[in-house]
Amino acid sequence: MKKGLAFAWCVIPGLLAACGSNLTGIGDSGTPGDAGHDTSVTVEAGEPGQDGNPPPTSDASDGGSKESSTDGTIGKEDVASGDDSSSGPDVTTSPDVVEEPVACSGSPNTSAASIFVVVGGTNSGSCGSQASPCGTVAWALGLAAKNAAVNYIYVGPGPFSEGELTLVNGVSIQGGWLVSGINWTRNCLAPEIDVTLPVMANGLTSPTTLDTLSIVNNETATTAGESLYGLISDSSTLVLNDVSISVPATAGAGAAGANATTPGAPGGSGCTAGGGGAGGLGTGGAAAGAGAFGSSGYTPAGPGAAGNPGGSGGNGTKPVTPATVPVDGGTCVTNPDPPPIGSNCEDITTQPIAPNAGVPGCGGSGGAGGVSGGYGGGCNIPLYVWGGTVALTGGTLTAGSGGAGGAGGTGETGGAGSAGAAGTSTFVPGCCQSGGTGCISKVNECSSTSIPEVPGGPAGGSGGTGGTGGQAGGAAGGCSYAYYSGGSATVTVSGTVLNHGTGGALGAPNGTAGPAGPHN
Repeated sequence: MKKGLAFAWCVIPGLLAACGSNLTGIGDSGTPGDAGHDTSVTVEAGEPGQDGNPPPTSDASDGGSKESSTDGTIGKEDVASGDDSSSGPDVTTSPDVVEEPVACSGSPNTSAASIFVVVGGTNSGSCGSQASPCGTVAWALGLAAKNAAVNYIYVGPGPFSEGELTLVNGVSIQGGWLVSGINWTRNCLAPEIDVTLPVMANGLTSPTTLDTLSIVNNETATTAGESLYGLISDSSTLVLNDVSISVPATAGAGAAGANATTPGAPGGSGCTAGGGGAGGLGTGGAAAGAGAFGSSGYTPAGPGAAGNPGGSGGNGTKPVTPATVPVDGGTCVTNPDPPPIGSNCEDITTQPIAPNAGVPGCGGSGGAGGVSGGYGGGCNIPLYVWGGTVALTGGTLTAGSGGAGGAGGTGETGGAGSAGAAGTSTFVPGCCQSGGTGCISKVNECSSTSIPEVPGGPAGGSGGTGGTGGQAGGAAGGCSYAYYSGGSATVTVSGTVLNHGTGGALGAPNGTAGPAGPHN
């Protein structure tokens, strides 16, 4: 049979007198209220909200912490039974001293220090009794925060749809009840409490217990790098007995870096000859490392460094120098007879001509590197503990996967190299060329009726293409831990099943995968 847990707060020698008699009994021996102890609770005020309005805010000097003793299973300050004629101060001791669990049986506390919650109950300022239970745990916590007398919230079968639950100092919550009318019997079946934000425990100085509950955070990551949690305990004293916390969704992936938008310039002209090779790929930027943990949770790192531009392509190779070629040229001599009588044109001998040389193409410039790197992915942590003391007995912590790291922005392509150009043609003066003198314009009057042309030399090599810019640095993936403890926190675990997910994938090009394990 599944059992609740009892905590022995008054078994320390010399403190038995503290378990005095000026306490109003709230449960018989063996009931879930006292988990096997004949303990009691001082009732400092009436039932919350008896006038139909939410109870007033406590003006207790301890900031609203509960001053009444608790039972062994869910109480704030459990005390052992003692001489009813004696009295003494409340005793607060470490919550990680546990006894063997007691049988799952008994009846709930029926004093005004308790608030009852069932599905379908009515949220009002006067709800909370067995006859008129509240409808949500959040509403019950709101009432308890305003009434220092409340130390217990009993939760009937679920599921309950909640938003964010903020625990109240010294107010313990116990599920595992079967409700029939106004009759509550213990069955130790944990009710499911569905939340869309993590349960918060902030600065709880009095031991506060959650008992026989199943908390599921159904939140999905809506922002880049968002971390998901089931319960965040910040500088608090917290006891979890047979509590299961699950965060099934994958944490948010990190944002990707910005891509380059400036390609390399194409090759120009008039450059000196070169090897003509392509430009090298630009080197990638440095990656963003792991993020940092603090009291508010995990903060991913980023961005990675920008990528470096690609290298310029090489200029084209040198053209072949053309050989001198012989060309028959013509010339005109003075016409002794004025037109149209005749002309006196004669050929001249062959003359050597050096054709014009070709030119090389120029290399394209490299493309710009990625503008910015990626950002880290978020973590998935069902129980996040920063400072304080948390004791777990039984139950299960189940984490989903961490978010993937963001990829760095990509680089742009390099510019194309220009083609080499052939040398220009050489024109040899011929007879009767335009603007010549001494020739008449009769067909075949001259031995050269057109201008002889010598083609230019071959082209140089094309310029190389510029290299593509390097990708900006990627980022680390987020973690997946069943629980995380930091800030000098103390976490003790007994019989709790720790299920972790998968660490977030690395962000390209050089990020790292996120860590994963039962805990850090």
